Amino acid sequence: MEGTAKLETTVAPKVPARSRGRTGASGWGPWAVHFSATAVARLRAVRSTMRQRPHISNHDAPAAPSRSGDRRRRFGLRPRLTAVLGLMATALVVLVATAISRGGAPGLAILWAVAGLATGWIGSWGLTGWLLAPMGRDLRTLAEACRGIDGDTSEPPPVPRAPTEGHQGMAELFDAFEAMAEGLGSSREELRSALAEGERLRSELEEEVASRDEEIRRRTLVLEEVNLDLERLAREDGLTGIANHRRFMEFSEQCWRICAREQQPVALLMADVDRFKAYNDIYGHQAGDQCLKQVSRAMADIARRPLDLAARYGGEEFSIVLGHVDLDDAWTLGEQLRRSVEDLRIPHSGSPDYGVVTVSVGVASVRPERGTEVSTLIAMADRALYLAKSNGRNRTERSGVAGR
Repeated sequence: MEGTAKLETTVAPKVPARSRGRTGASGWGPWAVHFSATAVARLRAVRSTMRQRPHISNHDAPAAPSRSGDRRRRFGLRPRLTAVLGLMATALVVLVATAISRGGAPGLAILWAVAGLATGWIGSWGLTGWLLAPMGRDLRTLAEACRGIDGDTSEPPPVPRAPTEGHQGMAELFDAFEAMAEGLGSSREELRSALAEGERLRSELEEEVASRDEEIRRRTLVLEEVNLDLERLAREDGLTGIANHRRFMEFSEQCWRICAREQQPVALLMADVDRFKAYNDIYGHQAGDQCLKQVSRAMADIARRPLDLAARYGGEEFSIVLGHVDLDDAWTLGEQLRRSVEDLRIPHSGSPDYGVVTVSVGVASVRPERGTEVSTLIAMADRALYLAKSNGRNRTERSGVAGR
């Protein structure tokens, strides 16, 4: 009896206090509650982690992700499934351990519980990886295709290969993505064609504009030449090439103002071809035109300075404006003109006194004053010319010294 008492004394402390005086499933209730609460807490922690995980777009993703990051992307759904399967395995182990404890072997029940729990967690982890591995590959294929779309726009977007096995939803996702990639490819081809057409139109437009610019430039040059010709015709005599009556009046008024400002004299020579009507009647109008051209060249030889101008006043009458020339110098130049024409020795049978073409010259010179006009100078030169013709022609006469 003493040995028996000692044995009971020795064995009694090894029995857990929570199981003393308890039978059936009530002794393992706290263990079941503990394992259940642990599994639920793990599930809640995983759900909280998944909700707090920031969204990473294609543009924000690193170029070379680490192995751990790639693993997380591959098995992003594993923690949830692991928690669920682990909870199921824990419940199963609790039931088995409860059944064993009813048979009277608490130590064996504990070993079974630990072994079952470990087996459940390991099995759930491997089962989850096996279930999610194809989905991870498919998702990586989609991610690579998305990065290809965001890359070089000169190449058509990649079309991902649809999974040969897996869930129907994933296959539909691949079909939708393939349709989207094909639509992007066709849109890109249309855009490339539109850009090529726009470039062609731009080139044609530039060529057309260049051609129009060249045509405008050419026509502008033609118009400028025509304007110059019109201006020249408006100021030059068409037969002799020297200034016409209009240019003579413009220049004489301009020279008059200049000499009035500088208080310098202005001279005017008026010359008329003697018996020119008889010359036309005898030799014809063409010969008369040639005679006028030769006389005009002799007139141009006298007017060489900037303030000099030789002009055809009208018909067979010519004039020379001479700025800064007094009456004596003007008479000298008039006599020089008369001799130059006579020296041309143009035959004129209608001139009984000389037998050649001659001119009569009237000379006038005045110093412009306030209130006077160039018409005064013209009237004085015309009177001197009339005097030269009245005195026998082929003469140089002067008229007054007004303004000296």
